[in-house]
Amino acid sequence: MSLLESILSVIAIFVLIFLSAVCSGSEAAVLAASRVRLYHLAKKGDPKASIVLGVQAQIGGFIGSVLLLNTWFNTIVTALVTGILTYLFGVMGAVYAAIGMGALITIYGEVLPKLYVYTCPDKVAMT
Repeated sequence: MSLLESILSVIAIFVLIFLSAVCSGSEAAVLAASRVRLYHLAKKGDPKASIVLGVQAQIGGFIGSVLLLNTWFNTIVTALVTGILTYLFGVMGAVYAAIGMGALITIYGEVLPKLYVYTCPDKVAMT
């Protein structure tokens, strides 16, 4: 594996974990946003509040899309890391990848984004 491939792989890993975090955060934001507050903001003319209310009205399609994207991102990043660690450590690289990516995705792709979103869901949903 060349230096360029290594750098691109590391960048891809960070981008995919970030995209997973965005999916998790947006899911939590739309679900936790107050419909009453959004309704009042939409009546005052806030276009972002109207968009979030529209997404909440079609919540099934939104959740399905977000979960599908999140699954793809998590699968791709895990496969990428498994390939790299298998190249570096042989068969044990797959074990290291499973343990490491399980922890990284859980912490940085799921838990932290949702903790942040739950502090101000309306603001994040309208961002």
